[in-house]
Amino acid sequence: MTSFVDTILESFKQTLNWSMWLYFFLIFFIEGIILGIIALSFVFIGFFTLLGPITNVGGIENIAMLFSDLSFIASSIGILWFLFTVFIIIATFIVAIFTGMRYHLFNDFLKTGKFNLGKSFQKTKPRVFTYFLISIFIGLVILTVFVLAFAPVLFIIPELIGGTVAGPNVALIAPLIFTVLLMFLIGLILLLISPMLNLLAPTVFFEEKGAIDTIKKALELMKANYWGNLAYVILYFLIIFAISMLFQLLVLPFTILLSIIDSSRAAAVGLLGFAGLIMFIIMVVYSIWSTVFDTACFRNLYFLDKSLLAKHVPHHAAKTKSKSRKKKAKKKTAKKK
Repeated sequence: MTSFVDTILESFKQTLNWSMWLYFFLIFFIEGIILGIIALSFVFIGFFTLLGPITNVGGIENIAMLFSDLSFIASSIGILWFLFTVFIIIATFIVAIFTGMRYHLFNDFLKTGKFNLGKSFQKTKPRVFTYFLISIFIGLVILTVFVLAFAPVLFIIPELIGGTVAGPNVALIAPLIFTVLLMFLIGLILLLISPMLNLLAPTVFFEEKGAIDTIKKALELMKANYWGNLAYVILYFLIIFAISMLFQLLVLPFTILLSIIDSSRAAAVGLLGFAGLIMFIIMVVYSIWSTVFDTACFRNLYFLDKSLLAKHVPHHAAKTKSKSRKKKAKKKTAKKK
């Protein structure tokens, strides 16, 4: 367990490298610009797709009738859902590229003391599609589980909205309680498998395995010292929470300032802009630090678990060989008899 605590403390120290911040900020900036452009493109596509039928009908009364048409509403929801799904798929692929770049950039710096974005991109390219597939698969599994858990509530929503519920009704309360308990259980399961989920990214980018073999390897790494891994992840979340609270305290004075300033006065405009800018800078700094810390923590956890697994495998192999030798000896003895 000591090695896990030492590793996470070392990961925290590694985040204090300002050169690392600069390169991670550059990746963060490029990734944000690309995702922002893609998001705006889909917003405009959705807007103009829905604007066509509205402009064709003309007149406020006709527009109101159009929005009362269930077929128009259904088709609009279908179009928006399709566009949102395509955006999520593209965004997941983009995030996969930059996630791999961060891991390789960090790993190369620890090995060579140098940063090379081009080299990290070249190392990432062959593994992007595997990480993309795993991300989509894990995302769909988690989404499906949550939808199924929330399904009982969907059946009682019409009655709740329609106001037909008079007083406590066991038939309506039971699905709510069941869903809450199920959500809690799902959250607990996700916590218990969180070491494996967090080891997936470094396993993808540091090993040349397919999607299924990568998931299997991440499970093996988690089992190398399960309780140590779980404690490591919990400690990681506690540190993230503590630092986020610290940044919230830094933002708090400016939030109060924004709430008490009279924006109608011309002199207050500059002060409002200054307070907003400071808040934005603090949020960006926290985002960069948390990204560096996340990469450092799970890169280091991957190599720690890999070393533990390497120590465990020879021991396991030796046990297997000794068992097979004993079986062969027994067979030989039985034949002689």
